[in-house]
Amino acid sequence: MSEVSKRRMRRVAAGVGVAAGVCGALLALALMSVAGMGGAPAAKGWVKDVTAGLAERGYDWIQIDIADSIATVSGAAPDVDSLKYGFEAAETELQRGPHAGEISLVVDATHLEGGPLGVGAALAALGAAPEPAACQDAFRATLDGRSINFAPGSADLTDDNRRLLDALSAVTLRCKAYRVEIGGHTDASGFAAANMALSEARAGAVRSYLVARGVAVEALEVRGYGAGVPIDARRGPAADARNRRIEFTVSAS
Repeated sequence: MSEVSKRRMRRVAAGVGVAAGVCGALLALALMSVAGMGGAPAAKGWVKDVTAGLAERGYDWIQIDIADSIATVSGAAPDVDSLKYGFEAAETELQRGPHAGEISLVVDATHLEGGPLGVGAALAALGAAPEPAACQDAFRATLDGRSINFAPGSADLTDDNRRLLDALSAVTLRCKAYRVEIGGHTDASGFAAANMALSEARAGAVRSYLVARGVAVEALEVRGYGAGVPIDARRGPAADARNRRIEFTVSAS
């Protein structure tokens, strides 16, 4: 074989090798892309199916977002019945779907058209890695005009707290980079020592609820203030109701 023929064969072989290498690299990248999606398309499809099913039942105003194992149900309902039953229907579907085990909380951010924002609206507006000030604002907004209720004279949470406490739990989970103080406050009725003990017990009950929803216990601090830090210095049923409260304080350390 001549030297020219040998050189031609070597060039052909080199070209085949380069082509095979390129094809192999492209195949590897394609496989890496599929693996890197981590099932995200399936999860999106599942949420889309749930939303479509709700729309067929008349709840076409509902939107669902899932992040960090928290499902936020939002949207403006056309009437009171739709507001009540729409969220309940969405919660049921999310908790029984094929990905239900990946969801730790379902938060209600729905509201009535033209009405005030829902209890979970602050969570829906909170980013993936919020600053401490944003977390503090989210706690304030979630509790604005709302109270965590207890049985009179006790630290027993009443049954009407669930949606509010779930929203607060979700904010705490989203703000897991920071410590959160749960502060209990009472009105000025009764003895100071009893009020101090009651305020701490109520804050402890809220902490127990949040921990049951997945919040790390070491991220939470409980403190009772008794009647020592009133927000309304007057006396009377309205002032006492404002002073009986739970507050959340975020700190970076």
